[in-house]
Amino acid sequence: MTLANIAGSEQNYPWIKHERRVQRVINSARACARKNRFNQFHKLLKPLIRQGNPEAIFLAAGFSRRRESEAQYERRYLEYIQRAAVAEYPPALYVLGVFYDTGDAVPVIPRDKIKAAEIFKRGAELKHAQCQYFHAAGLLYGVNGIEKDIPAGLAVLQESVNARYAGSLRFLAYLYEKGEFGLPVDPVKAVELRAAAEADDVIGY
Repeated sequence: MTLANIAGSEQNYPWIKHERRVQRVINSARACARKNRFNQFHKLLKPLIRQGNPEAIFLAAGFSRRRESEAQYERRYLEYIQRAAVAEYPPALYVLGVFYDTGDAVPVIPRDKIKAAEIFKRGAELKHAQCQYFHAAGLLYGVNGIEKDIPAGLAVLQESVNARYAGSLRFLAYLYEKGEFGLPVDPVKAVELRAAAEADDVIGY
């Protein structure tokens, strides 16, 4: 049985460019994963992992290998997420930030909300929609070491909404319902945003 953990992988990053040869390998690996051909998936990615390609490392973290136990896979998953995050691959930054925020990977990754906020900030700068959501909240409320800046927070939140992250659509709907942070009370806008959050094309995780 293949174990999977693909959190943070829904968003596309067309601005992340690879050499044509590398992109062909990554595209082929993604196709193998969609067809549940995981042996071929890992075989394709192995050379790129050796070269330190962060997208390949992140992709390979998403699925267990043949004969890899659950414990072995969990260890490799955390190792690969950290390696890809060091190389600033946006989805890996998001996953690592969540681990620091929640403490779900203790003792390998300690719970540290300040560190999480720093990681989400960097992910937001790299246009990761979920990181933008967390960083926007940090800016709006001034928490976890982030200095309060309402205009910046609303701007970052809107970027995440434009990327169609469901959490940000719902958050902005809430702000319009309550008239928070200088936004007008607008129940119609709130309903529209909540409906948009249920669409098929949103980023859900």
